[in-house]
Amino acid sequence: LLFPTRSVDELLGSYRFLKALAYPRGSLRVVALYSAGQQDVLEGIQPVIDRFNRSGIFSRVALLESDNDEHSLNMVIDLLHEDFFHPNGLFLPITEETDAEHTQRLMQRAKERHMGMLMLLRHPVVQFGREKNINVWIRDQSPDWEIALNLSNIDLSLLMAYQIMFDWQGQLRLIMVVDDPDNQADGEQFLERIVDLGRLPSNTTISVTAGDFFAYVEQAPRADLNIFGIGNTVELDFMRQMVEKTHASCLFVQDSGSESALA
Repeated sequence: LLFPTRSVDELLGSYRFLKALAYPRGSLRVVALYSAGQQDVLEGIQPVIDRFNRSGIFSRVALLESDNDEHSLNMVIDLLHEDFFHPNGLFLPITEETDAEHTQRLMQRAKERHMGMLMLLRHPVVQFGREKNINVWIRDQSPDWEIALNLSNIDLSLLMAYQIMFDWQGQLRLIMVVDDPDNQADGEQFLERIVDLGRLPSNTTISVTAGDFFAYVEQAPRADLNIFGIGNTVELDFMRQMVEKTHASCLFVQDSGSESALA
């Protein structure tokens, strides 16, 4: 994972979730950005990195003076792409200060460099609740219900859900909302095959409902984390709406194109 930040507090606040994403075989590269003459604001970041290493996650940090975060991160992504063991996921917490246009361009650069995108928006009160149940939302696949080795922007969502579930010792639920009631049986069969072919735990549950997506989100079984796949457009209003409607933190994921949950 690649994690850009301007704050030691932000890294500390993300510690448990980053650990859930990366442990036991992943690694973490932190790019700590600071404005000219203000490097001291990042004092104390190395002990946090040391803590990641002691917990079994190989971690490194690089301090980078930057007055243009977008330009600096594009350069970092390009440089790290040339590494043999380059990061394959870019992790970005979404805050009130997040700029949609900047994030959009950053996501495009990550995609060009075959890097997945993980955007986390925390519920301000609930946070991660009991750290147990995870809902993975999968879009209506009609009219094509065929399952290939590479799924359509589903792979990284499933892989991250499995990884987090392993750390939380929790349970997965796959959810789909279809527009046409006639497609409900196809949706159920599709999710059942994903559970089977993806070798997901036997206690994984599925839920397929016909109706309006936004109406169902509020009625869906509650989880401690909801995972949504995202398209090519960063829609911050939609993300915030999902956190509000699900009463939980949400992770928004875009595949790099290199993952396969079924391989």
